[in-house]
Amino acid sequence: MKKLFLSLFLAAMLAIPSVVYAGPPMPIFHWGAQSYSDIVSLFGSGSCSGYLKSDGTCDNSSYTRDVSTLNLTSDTSITAAQVLANKYITNQGSSGEVDLTLPAVSYTIAATFICEETNNIEVNPPSGEAFDLNGTTMTADYVVDSDSTVGSSIVALRHQIADASWIWSLYTVRGAWVDHGGVSD
Repeated sequence: MKKLFLSLFLAAMLAIPSVVYAGPPMPIFHWGAQSYSDIVSLFGSGSCSGYLKSDGTCDNSSYTRDVSTLNLTSDTSITAAQVLANKYITNQGSSGEVDLTLPAVSYTIAATFICEETNNIEVNPPSGEAFDLNGTTMTADYVVDSDSTVGSSIVALRHQIADASWIWSLYTVRGAWVDHGGVSD
């Protein structure tokens, strides 16, 4: 009788679909999904090679995240395509400071900057924007510098905040990355 009851109970439990909502997912950087419904649509439709935006349109841009490294040896305005195509951005091969300006995009992306030379990396926000550095919002157009130590790294995450504006948040992983003020070297 116990075996019959257990068998029926298990069969009933397997037949009942269970959905558990644990809140919004962690950011999915490389797809550019802006909401939970975007992510559900992305996986559910199969008809969009990019991702489905919240207005129902399809963005067929290539959002495939690579594990390659972009080595920049001179001052560069980084494009969204460069961020999306490279997991790491470094200063490998540079003979001096490298000033890098992040793109102004309206979707979630992330980049990891790694200092691979004894020269610092300076990260600049898009013109007129302010960084959030380790939880502190900086003054607009202020830059962040690495400490010129090989291995220093920082993650830059582009995301939307409560007032619906977009911001680059910077999170130090290793080394000292500091608010250098409004002076770009």
